[in-house]
Amino acid sequence: MKDIWEKIPIKGIKLSGIHKNLLDHQGEGLTKHIGSVFKDLSDHSAWLGGDGESWERGPYYIDGLIPLAYLLDDQELINQAKKWIEKIFESQDDSGFFGPKSNHDSWPRAVVMKAMVSYYLATEDFRVVTFLENYIKYLNQHIDDQPFEFWGYARGLEGKETLDLMRTISEIKDIDQLEQKLKDNTLDWASFFKQFPYEKPTHSYINKYFFHAVKPFLVFFDHIAKTRKNPKIKEKNKILKARQSKSNYTYLTTHGVNLAMALKYLVYIEEKEDIMFEALDKVLQSHGNALNLFSSDEHLNGLSPETGIELCTVVEMMYTMEETMRLTGSMKAADYLEYYAYNALLATISKDFCSHQYVQQVNQLDCEVKRHDFYDANRYANTFGVAPNFGCCAANMHQGWPKLMTGAVMKKGDDVYMFMYVSGTYQVKFDDGYMTLKVETSYPFEDYVKITCIKTIRKSQRDLVLRIPFKTKTIITRNDIIEEVIENQDTYVVEDFKLGNVLNLNFDFHVETIKNPDQSISVKKGPLLFAQEIKGEEFLIKGKKPFHDRGYHPLEKVSLVPVIKNEKVVVKSEDFEYSKNTFFDNKIWITIEGYDPKTNHKGDIKLIPYGLTTLRKTQFKY
Repeated sequence: MKDIWEKIPIKGIKLSGIHKNLLDHQGEGLTKHIGSVFKDLSDHSAWLGGDGESWERGPYYIDGLIPLAYLLDDQELINQAKKWIEKIFESQDDSGFFGPKSNHDSWPRAVVMKAMVSYYLATEDFRVVTFLENYIKYLNQHIDDQPFEFWGYARGLEGKETLDLMRTISEIKDIDQLEQKLKDNTLDWASFFKQFPYEKPTHSYINKYFFHAVKPFLVFFDHIAKTRKNPKIKEKNKILKARQSKSNYTYLTTHGVNLAMALKYLVYIEEKEDIMFEALDKVLQSHGNALNLFSSDEHLNGLSPETGIELCTVVEMMYTMEETMRLTGSMKAADYLEYYAYNALLATISKDFCSHQYVQQVNQLDCEVKRHDFYDANRYANTFGVAPNFGCCAANMHQGWPKLMTGAVMKKGDDVYMFMYVSGTYQVKFDDGYMTLKVETSYPFEDYVKITCIKTIRKSQRDLVLRIPFKTKTIITRNDIIEEVIENQDTYVVEDFKLGNVLNLNFDFHVETIKNPDQSISVKKGPLLFAQEIKGEEFLIKGKKPFHDRGYHPLEKVSLVPVIKNEKVVVKSEDFEYSKNTFFDNKIWITIEGYDPKTNHKGDIKLIPYGLTTLRKTQFKY
């Protein structure tokens, strides 16, 4: 394995400014309180020794809870994380198997392996090493007789980051052997993406009405299988036969979250970013939108901006880009990551982090309890709540922001890499000492970043490698002297960055008109996608504030489309208000010329960041 980029210990990260404020919102919202409003993540969870849910929801939850708790240094959240971790440690038997005995599935345990990476980066608790060594031995001994099935078969390589960590902190010798077995027990995604077969929505391959007719029976039997106290271990030949099922294959390979996870497997196998982005482009051609995401409600559903995008797809695409950064140093992956984070993720979780959607729509004209043109999502899917439609996103959404921030700054060799501009201080350790950087910015709203070397104990020279977002024109000054003006580059190397050095980065972001896969147009500026906000009125569905399920009625209809000249929208004005301390006090408005194509009536279209909208129109088609 070639040298890869290393995350710094979480205790070396001290967030500040608007980015800490954003995590504070999460920490005081559902991440801290979800156990009191969602039974599957309460003490009833089988992962905590209860008689409740024993599959993926507990592991999903701690995958985000752990990095959030330690980034915020919030003792209440830390205690919650330790409660889960201690129960998981206690559950491991002499064979190395762990978790609820009512569930033998490899898939949720792969998520626990991922969560252990964050726990080790936060605590350096050596029990993590012993725990993972024992489970690695267990898998090596049993995987041939108990091959991965269904979800595990589609997601078999989710433990890759854990194996890479273990190579650096453990002397166990059979990691390479296990990694090969994981590849052998995972659906052949490389071949699938080379000849991506789904140019049409999923209902062209699995009839939607037939699927809806049989789904209640599938859910019923699945529930029984997952709640048996003493489930039987499936026979190997039956698992292998199920892998050959055409219907299973179509279901798994049209499933949006599976695709989001699988894209990073191309990087795991090839160690190249280009293959992953080529595969993503193929999916986007038939199912993409202005977010550079694909429809997934829950399955691929074509190009309409009114199809849904599952929240799990958003955070898993973020993790795919984070892993691409870690393994290849890809600045393009960092661009995609922050585009997903500051647009898609921000829009689909309420500002107080007390509710979320199961699916969002790029053109979201209402959030009402009714049937939308989704493939496999119910009437509540685009409303906001604790667990609307299905509970997986209620558990999985927590990883989005914390994981982005734990990977904002990484190191490779003697160099420090700044992939994300997140306010705070970062202590980067080396064999001969350490360097501490301070980052100050209201990015992505502000196009200015200040970076200061505030402490260093070192002998050898260090370079600071900066990401230049979206290859925009950037003016870089060091100690008030212009060092470089760069264009069309995704990185800039600051040589011998040392104590007292102050860098100022000024990004020259411009309003851009982008053409979407459905030939509609949208507007972006730097890392932000913009949308026309539609006035709406909140209504109560159920529950008590602040953790109540809610919907939104539109109070207006929008009919204007942008005036296009020379293939660009006509910008009349740009206005902004920046805040250094409160994330949601940052505001940007772009006013463009518009007209009604039916009446030819002219008017202004006011656009705001997509992530700050609830009801909106983002893709304009003529």
